[in-house]
Amino acid sequence: MPIEPEPLQPRVITYSTEELVCVDHIAAHCHLSGKILENSVTKDVISGSIDQWHREDPALRLDGLQCLMWLTRAARLQEQRFAALCKQEFKLLPSEVRLLLALRRSGRPYALRPTDLFRAQLVSSGGMTKQIDSLCAAKLVLRNRDPLHAGGFLVQLTALGLKSVDRMMNTLLKPGSMSSLVEKELQHWNESEVKVIQEFMDRFLFILETGTPTAHAEERP
Repeated sequence: MPIEPEPLQPRVITYSTEELVCVDHIAAHCHLSGKILENSVTKDVISGSIDQWHREDPALRLDGLQCLMWLTRAARLQEQRFAALCKQEFKLLPSEVRLLLALRRSGRPYALRPTDLFRAQLVSSGGMTKQIDSLCAAKLVLRNRDPLHAGGFLVQLTALGLKSVDRMMNTLLKPGSMSSLVEKELQHWNESEVKVIQEFMDRFLFILETGTPTAHAEERP
């Protein structure tokens, strides 16, 4: 006779006293005292998943995986908000806004080669061509002959593009934006703590981009 599977039982995630104190501390920083943190779902999704793996195999070393899960979820949430903002405020795709921002921060004459742009944005040359075509049609950029490379061209901001991208930057940094909220949160950390966070993020990106540990990590036993 076939074996009947055991019915799935709902798993109740409980928190220790230390965890609840930590949540209260974060709530105070975020000015959310007196109500449950909205990001408690994230704790259930990520920490709950890690707890489940530890339950299955306590010997697993999962700190690295947990960092990846945190950053992946953060990146997805930020990309969703950024895409909505680009569509609502600028009527552009996120990749098109990033291209304009790259040209603007490059300084006068606000011109870059397509290869510089698609390497920085991690897109294919074909994808970059589509973005440039779209922005040219919107009169935000134009193609100019590259005097240093025969047959090549530069992508340059137009006057309208420059005015538009400055407005975009103001929107991205205005009070209430995700950038300003993160900036406000960092103010609760001292300078040395912020530098530790920044250094970790730099090393983390190095690992993701190269697939190798940093020199600092190799020095550790």
